[in-house]
Amino acid sequence: MPTLRSRVLAAVLALYPRRIRDRYGAEITDLLLHSPTPGRDLADVAWCALADRGASPTMSHARPHLVRLTGLLVTPLVFGVALAALTGIAVTVLAAVEGFGYRVGHRLVDVVIAVSVAPVAAGTVWLARRTGRREHVATPIPVVSTALALGTIAVASLPYLGAYPVVITGVDPGLVGDPAGQLAEALKGLPALLTVCTAFTVTLALTRATRRHATPEPVSSPSATS
Repeated sequence: MPTLRSRVLAAVLALYPRRIRDRYGAEITDLLLHSPTPGRDLADVAWCALADRGASPTMSHARPHLVRLTGLLVTPLVFGVALAALTGIAVTVLAAVEGFGYRVGHRLVDVVIAVSVAPVAAGTVWLARRTGRREHVATPIPVVSTALALGTIAVASLPYLGAYPVVITGVDPGLVGDPAGQLAEALKGLPALLTVCTAFTVTLALTRATRRHATPEPVSSPSATS
């Protein structure tokens, strides 16, 4: 059963980047176990670990993560444009049908618009599977969900695509029409956007989990273990 001292040593070693732990972890542990001043040396090791941890991230390492995060933030806008395009096509088709003398009820319009979510959701599933297989996304459930939520808020804050600034300030610059009516229209589209965003998040998380479990653990060579 691990003692309190061994747990403290393990916690301090965990502060180091993995490459340093793998190479010097056993040596550092041995030095601390036989140190005549364990308290001071433990503090020095913890300070060095934090210094190495802070120096390890570089712009070259951070750039791919920033690109992925930017892509996730923009994703709700792409999904929203796709939903708006399909909705526009559906409304145009229904208007043409009504132009031929066939009566189109409001319920049928709502159903057709709702059905247009299906192909967009299928597209998000394909994109999520592709992203999960090609890109490394750490802790995808919280990261992707947070990024998509922030992207959705950003889309809703745009004056031409959302009515939230008008509702909050009470100032209508003449670009979005009646605030209450525009807010109602924006809320109508929110369930569709959340549906496709949820499909994207769940599929990406499942793809990452499947890929992680399918990847075999690296086998140490005899020379490395000797």
